[in-house]
Amino acid sequence: MAEFWAANGFYLWLLTTLLVFLAIAWVAWLHFNRQYDVNNAQPQTPEIEQVERMAGQVAQLLWSTMEMKTSVARSLQAVAINRYSAFTDTGGDQSFSIVMTDGQGNGLVLSSLHGRNGTRLYAKPLSAWESEYNLSEEELQAIAQAKAEQEAELAAATESLS
Repeated sequence: MAEFWAANGFYLWLLTTLLVFLAIAWVAWLHFNRQYDVNNAQPQTPEIEQVERMAGQVAQLLWSTMEMKTSVARSLQAVAINRYSAFTDTGGDQSFSIVMTDGQGNGLVLSSLHGRNGTRLYAKPLSAWESEYNLSEEELQAIAQAKAEQEAELAAATESLS
């Protein structure tokens, strides 16, 4: 028997070590496989499932934010009124120009000119704070006022974020 161990002892030790190493690797693989479903690549731990749920919620919030941004960009954001006396024979600043635009200055100027013989109402479209129609000085003042108020609100909102 001593001759057997002398001749084959190294090989038996190598075989035993290899079997122990394979057993440890198999146990580790089973442990890993229990935490992760390797075939479906889906984590099984509660922490990772929570992170995945949160990632889905963040994606949903980003989508909602984009929808709101688009909606807000087209909503009424700048309004200004300029009252004035259009004719010398009337008093009380009964004529007016109202500007209503979205965030990009697209909207309209509505002007009412009041005189002794009647009142006339004019509407002129705006695109990027300008109109293809001639604008009166009072209408230009109302546009400048609406644009300045919108820029001030945007600056205040930006400042509050920083």
